[in-house]
Amino acid sequence: MSTTILEEYEPLWFISQTHNYLLMMNNENTDDYVEVSWVMLSEPNGTPIGKQWLEYQTFFWDLAKATKCHIHIRPGVEEGKNAHGHFIVSVPRRELMKYTTRLERFKPWKSWRFRTLSFDPWEPGHRTYWYTEVKHIPLGARTLCPRIYGSCRRGDCEHTEH
Repeated sequence: MSTTILEEYEPLWFISQTHNYLLMMNNENTDDYVEVSWVMLSEPNGTPIGKQWLEYQTFFWDLAKATKCHIHIRPGVEEGKNAHGHFIVSVPRRELMKYTTRLERFKPWKSWRFRTLSFDPWEPGHRTYWYTEVKHIPLGARTLCPRIYGSCRRGDCEHTEH
């Protein structure tokens, strides 16, 4: 895969006009994050990687809205005939209880229009990081900010880079 495809879809940061959320790219500060979910989202065969990413971020935006938590994802994708992505989902340690109690409000199958998905609780081991970031194309860690705190709405979110 050429790097120009990834560069086209990976600016350093942007604010989505359609979802009104802040998405920060390549936020590698994971010390204060706790893994909470392992997600696989399948796309129609042949879906380009750029279109895949746009659909994935919509799914995780729905998760951030439902849980009102900052969602940190580490994506690994496969393009071509078997287009799909695997995601290690983490939340800030201090938002773990909120994520756990509000997760029941999130219905993954309603947020994924292709209906082929797996949304499982995190289980340590299973070579998950290797599978996501070595076996698949890693897209770099990202944090979605639901902009529910005043500091986040002012552009001073502690979970994203500025």
